[in-house]
Formats: sequence, C-alpha cells, structure tokens
Amino acid sequence: MLDRLSLEDFSPLVGSDVEVRAYGQQARLKVKAAAPIKSPSPRATQPFHLVLSAPPAWRLPQGLYKLTHPTLGEIELFTVPIGLDGSDFCYEVIFN
Repeated sequence: MLDRLSLEDFSPLVGSDVEVRAYGQQARLKVKAAAPIKSPSPRATQPFHLVLSAPPAWRLPQGLYKLTHPTLGEIELFTVPIGLDGSDFCYEVIFN
C-alpha cells in the first residue's frame, strides 16, 4: 500500500489531526505540511514528505509509527523527529 500513496492522498489532511501510536504511547498529531521533495528515487510518483507536529511533551525516537485516519485507514510509517517548531515538536515522514 505504501507504494501507492501519493502527495495527493495527504495534501487534503494538512491542518487536520491524525491519531498516532508508537512505543506504547498514543497522541493526536497535526499534519503540518505535505510537500514534494527532490530525490533521485525510482518511485513512479513524485517523492514527498510529511511534517507532523506533536504536543510538546510527546517526544519519541525515530521508528515505526502507526498513523490512523478515517480516509487512509491505518498505515505504519518510519518517522523521524526533526525538532522544535515554536512550542510543538515535529516529526518527518519521507516517501521516496
């Protein structure tokens, strides 16, 4: 399924919340950005990334996170912490 996901699947979610579970914890993270990236990927569609913002106290290491959304269902994504943005802690997911 991951190979069929595209930027168009995530763009409408920017500004909305998704349910995320990782390392035995659960939180609602906001989809802060969904944008194309430059990459030499052989992917059939344009590589892109997501930026998710979490509550300040929700800080977890990189790893597999389960994202749940009514439209997308449940998907497992490799997620990397990228740091603070104001008072929110941000994570990135890259599709390439």
